[in-house]
Amino acid sequence: MPLQRIQRLQRCNWGKVHNAINKILQKLYYERFQYFRKGPDFLDTLTGEYIEVTTSKQLTEHMKRYAEKLPGVDIKYVDYEFRY
Repeated sequence: MPLQRIQRLQRCNWGKVHNAINKILQKLYYERFQYFRKGPDFLDTLTGEYIEVTTSKQLTEHMKRYAEKLPGVDIKYVDYEFRY
């Protein structure tokens, strides 16, 4: 599969992955987790922890970005990989 097609699929799937995780969290925990489309993806309102969901390849980049933009904020990272 050409690289450009894979990158397009990943961009489309990114939103689907985040939306699916949000639906599961809402179903299991009701309003405990707040979902954001920008910044760290989720806020656990019970613990105050932020959670960022990203691909394994983007993990380091996201960690660097939030270390610069949100110094001192404790963010938990969850990574995943697409399988084709």
